[in-house]
Amino acid sequence: MAEHRVSMLGGPLRRYEDPAHSRDPRIREVVAALATLDPAPAPRAHFRAELRAQLVAVAPRLVQEGTEELAPRRAEAAPPKQPVKKGLISGLHLGRPLAAVACTVVILAMLLGGVVVLSRGSLPGDALYGVKRASENAQLAATSGAEAKAKLNLKLASTRFSEVAKLLPESPAAAKRVSSHTRSLVDSTLGSADSDLLSASQTLGAQAIRNNSAAPLDVLTKWAPGALSHLTSIINRLPAGDLRDRVTGSYTLLTSAFTRAKMLAAEAGCSCLHATSSDQLGPLPCPVCVSPAHPGVPGGSGPSKTPAVSTKPTAPVSSSTGAATGSTGSTGAGSSAAATGNGTGPSATATPTPTPSKSRPGLTLPTILSTLPSLPIGPIGIGSCGISVSLSPIILHLGSCPTTAHS
Repeated sequence: MAEHRVSMLGGPLRRYEDPAHSRDPRIREVVAALATLDPAPAPRAHFRAELRAQLVAVAPRLVQEGTEELAPRRAEAAPPKQPVKKGLISGLHLGRPLAAVACTVVILAMLLGGVVVLSRGSLPGDALYGVKRASENAQLAATSGAEAKAKLNLKLASTRFSEVAKLLPESPAAAKRVSSHTRSLVDSTLGSADSDLLSASQTLGAQAIRNNSAAPLDVLTKWAPGALSHLTSIINRLPAGDLRDRVTGSYTLLTSAFTRAKMLAAEAGCSCLHATSSDQLGPLPCPVCVSPAHPGVPGGSGPSKTPAVSTKPTAPVSSSTGAATGSTGSTGAGSSAAATGNGTGPSATATPTPTPSKSRPGLTLPTILSTLPSLPIGPIGIGSCGISVSLSPIILHLGSCPTTAHS
């Protein structure tokens, strides 16, 4: 009988005391009497088989009745169906995926921005230096405008010079013990600075020629003195050797770019710059600056003015003065003038074609050559037939009427 007794809870979890140990003697007597009873007999085999058969026969009907009762309740509790939208993404719930993607993008952007900020102070060889250079390249690619990109190139070159100054020790004695790894970093950093400088020099030179102005070159000429001073301070800290020679090479390149910019600025507006060749520093200056050609004179150089043509005739002057007067009334320059066709003057221009007189169309007044002998000037007569000049013993008549010889 003892094996059918249910064990009581332990002492800490027991709410009531064990009846077998109760202080009431009547309870102890009841418990003792119950312990002497025989266990209930087990069910008979035919009873168990009959009961099982009845349960198996009734089970389908019970299941069906339970299902019929639950169906209306489920229909009432189910939410109303949403109308199905036709489209490529019908039935797709994009709210949560889009929110997750947006949160991920924001987190990555914040992390990347923090990394970029931390990388600004990194030097060549540091873990974040690659991030710094990548951000600089992205900034350069996003910059629009040739002059703006050239300014950013010069700014990046200054950054490279500052990095080289921080990589090298302050004293020449310590610079002798610089490792080969540091020398390699200095060489690659100066190579990047030289590349940025050449790119800016080429861009600004081409921009100045395109605009016929020296304003773009002012960006380089104003930046170069400070950069040269920076490189000079670095060179003074280095002992003689390959490291000093490398920094001196960048100094020489910067000096050449500075000189080229000043030469191009001095020749801004010269027409020869549009046909000049280029080298690694950009356009080459002209050996001799040629001003833009005047639009009215093909092939002429410099601003030139076409001589005005007069229709008023004037009397010839003495050839001893070295000038000849033509039908235009303009005075030549003598044997040294361009009117004689020798081409020794500052500009060789052709003699303008005389314009006919408005009062008498078809009247052409020839020019008296300067080779005539010196004769005294006689009276000049102007009539309906033309002009008559009396040069004793010669009388010259210019006009359309017939002439009569005079002795």
